[in-house]
Order: sequence, then C-alpha cells, then structure tokens
Amino acid sequence: MAVTASELAKLLDEIGLRPEVVRALDPGKPLTSQGVDSADYPAFVALLEERFGLDMDKADTQLLRTLEDFAAYISAKG
Repeated sequence: MAVTASELAKLLDEIGLRPEVVRALDPGKPLTSQGVDSADYPAFVALLEERFGLDMDKADTQLLRTLEDFAAYISAKG
C-alpha cells in the first residue's frame, strides 16, 4: 500500500495536533523538532496501526523520525 507523507500529515490533525503545526510540517525533518511531542508520537503510531491494519514493532517506531520515514515504512509493509 503506497502512502504519502502528506496523507500522514492529515492524520496528525486527527490526533489533535494544532492545525498550524500540521500545515508547517516538513516531511523530511524529524517530527519531534517540529512540534510533535512525546504524547502526540504514540497517539500517531496507534492511529497508523489502526488505520493501516499494522502491528508496528516498538523498535521499528523508534527509528521512524520523519513523515517520509513513516510513509516508506507503511508502503513497505502494505
């Protein structure tokens, strides 16, 4: 399943990330340096698991830093 970084950014909006933060996201930069905090990150991973029917290994998610990383991971698993 191919997924894009921009599609994933929309999901950050669904977890309650401020819209101005979502609009300003650079898909190639670490999410934590762009306003995604330690509470948002696990909520995002949980939503991805639910939405894409994945069981994301915690070790894998610790390596995923950017929206591009997440998009590549999901696309490879799908």
